[in-house]
Amino acid sequence: MREKIFMFLFFFSILLSLFIYVNGQKVLKQKDYKIDKLQEQLEACQ
Repeated sequence: MREKIFMFLFFFSILLSLFIYVNGQKVLKQKDYKIDKLQEQLEACQ
């Protein structure tokens, strides 16, 4: 019983870390896109 609980916690922690990694990558791409867009607007104003 105890081994099954540890196995469940292990798989849950892997899934959670995978979710955090994928979500972080998506956020980074969105921020990079926003930075590029703002830089283009800044260059257009100057």
